[in-house]
Amino acid sequence: MSEVFALAGEIRVAIMLASVIPVLMREKIPDRLIESPKSVAELAENKTINCDRLHRFLQLVEVKGLAKYDADTKLWHSTEKTAAIAGQFANDIWTWMFSRYTQEGFLDLGELLYSEKTVYEYSGKKPIFEYLKENLDLFKKFQDAMKAFTKINGDAIERGLDLEGCNKILDVGGGDGTLTIGLAKRYPDKKFGVYEIPEVVHMTNENIASEGLSQNIETIPGSMFESIPHSFDSILMKNIIHDWRDNDCKTILSNCRKALTPGGKLFIIDAVVERGHSAFSIKVLKDISMMAQLGSKERTTEEFRNLLEETGFRFEKVTSAGTDDIVQAIAI
Repeated sequence: MSEVFALAGEIRVAIMLASVIPVLMREKIPDRLIESPKSVAELAENKTINCDRLHRFLQLVEVKGLAKYDADTKLWHSTEKTAAIAGQFANDIWTWMFSRYTQEGFLDLGELLYSEKTVYEYSGKKPIFEYLKENLDLFKKFQDAMKAFTKINGDAIERGLDLEGCNKILDVGGGDGTLTIGLAKRYPDKKFGVYEIPEVVHMTNENIASEGLSQNIETIPGSMFESIPHSFDSILMKNIIHDWRDNDCKTILSNCRKALTPGGKLFIIDAVVERGHSAFSIKVLKDISMMAQLGSKERTTEEFRNLLEETGFRFEKVTSAGTDDIVQAIAI
């Protein structure tokens, strides 16, 4: 009986924290605790914050070691873990992952057992990418989160990419250019391109220009479902294939194959879900997120191999890169 209550309580706490932490971050509570210990009244700062409830919310995050209360001084303190919910980097991740749109969708997650729908299809909401196009504020949060996710594994990805013999590399679906900018700095003798939908390219151009890399990186607007530019000798895609079901993936990969000459390299950066491999538990969480939000998946090595062989590529190898992996293939 006690085990049942303990597990149920742990899950309930996680659900509560998913709602409470983003609000505390919005009010900069974790950041201000890192600056110095403070009372609830000081944290409230004469705002329309209910001090009693703020204290109780802080007790909730204290359960996970994210803050600590000193009963003698009646001050709240930061802990080593507080940094995980403080600062712009953390805010970018939390704001997207626990937005109302994403959170409400996951309430119906278990019901997906009986269909191949997404949580949004199940609840009658618009598909995620369609919804983002119509809600620019949330779209900005999505882009900021993708940039933050790239930074988490960025160095490992840059080191893991086998770019020997690659002189002109195209990042398909490269977002705001974060990964490509890092690669251009690491390999100043190579040329790069970012291929993105027109709605995103202006943001990509701004980021590239701010880094002084406009001569090294070109941007090309377009749709990977229609065609992919042919003027590059290698292609990389980070967290693109995992967004789509197999038939859509075959369309994208076939277009990649048409864009490359035989021997051209293809790099797919996604989580490869294999028991015993690094970061397995995180990759399972990613896989469930893909299933819930997009009806897609994180794939196994064998699933990648099959997709690649069906679209004109030869599977070469998988290289671990933090919580992501790099699937390398050759155009045949």
